[in-house]
Amino acid sequence: MTIWILTIEHRHGTNVYAHQTKAGAEESLMEYVDEWWDSEMDGAKIPENRDEAIDRYFSSAVETYYLQDVELGK
Repeated sequence: MTIWILTIEHRHGTNVYAHQTKAGAEESLMEYVDEWWDSEMDGAKIPENRDEAIDRYFSSAVETYYLQDVELGK
C-alpha cells in the first residue's frame, strides 16, 4: 500500500499530513495555501489555477513543502 506524505515547513514549525492518494495530498496543500494566502501574499489575488497558486505561494513565502510517496510494508 502506498501513502502520500505532505510536509510543510514554515516559520512556526512543521506540519505533516498523510493521505491515501496523491490527489488528497495535493488538495490538502491547496487548502493550506488558501488559508494563508492573504496573510503572506500582500493582497495579491490568488490564482484560480491550483498549480499556479501553489507555485506562486511557495516561491514568494519563506516556506517549503515536500510531497513524497511511501510504500507501507505488510
